[in-house]
Amino acid sequence: MSDGATTTTRRRRASRGRRGARSRTTLARRRTYTIRGQCYSRLMYMTGNKAATFGDGTIPVGLENTFDRQAPAQVGLRDYPVVPASLKLLRRGKELESTSSGEEGDFVFSAELETDKSYRLEALLDSGDRVFPERVTLVFKVRKIPDGLKTAEVKVTAVHEAKMDFKSWKTLDKERFTAVLTGSTLWLTGAAALVFDTFALEVEYLSQHLSPDLKRDLSNLRYHTFKYEGKTYHVPLHHLCLATCTTIMLRYYGAKVNQQPVRIEDVAEAAARYALDMHTGKMKTPDWARKKVFDEAKLNDPQRRVVEFVGGEYPHNNMDFVLRGAERLMQQHNPKRKHLWGGGNDDICKTTHPSLTCFLGLGWPHVIADDLAGTWDHGRVCVGAFVDHRAKLRHLYVIDPSRPERLTIKADGSQSDLGWCIMSAELSQSEVSPQRFTAGGVVPAPPRSPFE
Repeated sequence: MSDGATTTTRRRRASRGRRGARSRTTLARRRTYTIRGQCYSRLMYMTGNKAATFGDGTIPVGLENTFDRQAPAQVGLRDYPVVPASLKLLRRGKELESTSSGEEGDFVFSAELETDKSYRLEALLDSGDRVFPERVTLVFKVRKIPDGLKTAEVKVTAVHEAKMDFKSWKTLDKERFTAVLTGSTLWLTGAAALVFDTFALEVEYLSQHLSPDLKRDLSNLRYHTFKYEGKTYHVPLHHLCLATCTTIMLRYYGAKVNQQPVRIEDVAEAAARYALDMHTGKMKTPDWARKKVFDEAKLNDPQRRVVEFVGGEYPHNNMDFVLRGAERLMQQHNPKRKHLWGGGNDDICKTTHPSLTCFLGLGWPHVIADDLAGTWDHGRVCVGAFVDHRAKLRHLYVIDPSRPERLTIKADGSQSDLGWCIMSAELSQSEVSPQRFTAGGVVPAPPRSPFE
């Protein structure tokens, strides 16, 4: 005041403590956490594959080769890391951060997340134009940050969707598991890894239609010619699904004829040569081939020697002739490499011996054939599968040489009920991933551990 009275200044006292706290601090600090994780494939590589004897037609007994969250390591099996997966972190529909998996399938989010709040982690795997995209959504909530060196368990729900026909998302799998929170990090690794159900091999599409717009009377049927014992022979380019499927598999392994990738005509010719070797006595005719008798009139026609069996079947329609001919092509391409051929009349979509997932995990495409009426009428190459956490096949990815638009078939046997065949080379895991596994990263993957 101006009359000399003393002036008193009031000071505001602001509380720096937290409600319910027994002591006051300079600042009220929220405790937060971040996320680290790794992406794996549901299917795994078999390292203990001693049941396969390469070169004599023996097919390996399929082991259970699906990712087991209860096992810190699986004996005789190795993990495939998955890249490049696109990941984003969301809260109430709002994107907080995005990233992608590294060469070892690993990913890190730097966003600081709060306790008692639900978050979504969405991971997208897009493997090209013949395999449907898969989206895995993880939902979780951390209740409390553990003190010191203590850990806490966090419940996680995973939903797996595939974008069927590249049009709409369909839920194909749901699972629940427990992740580990230590310090300020939530680990989506080990038993809590982010696992994709889609496994697909990089396989080239080929069409079997080498006689396009074929007329009913076959008047415009094309032929492939080759020399045998100084004579020219002809192979009709008709009913080529099995030869085409086998060609697809041979090209997958890099086989060449005259320094060029194997053609369908080369496989049809190899099957015909194998049959002619029996006919001319170059090799003994086994029991399985004794009923295959050449149409002598067509075979010895000086105008056009057509390699055809009585009844209208060609060697390239028969699995044994095709696979044995293909074996010769593989040996010519790489005589030092171990290889395997064989087949069976059981439906591997329904049975577990041999195991379809075993073939895929080893990096082997294979033929599945049927007409749903008991005869080998049509073949397709199985190149991948969607396998849920219960090891159930949800659908198979195929190459149908007659129908390029067909990408999948059902895995319940209703679209493949008769048999299968395979022509393969022994591959190491590093040869499958990342060269042939469409979503594969470097191998071997780091050991499964909740703490990287």
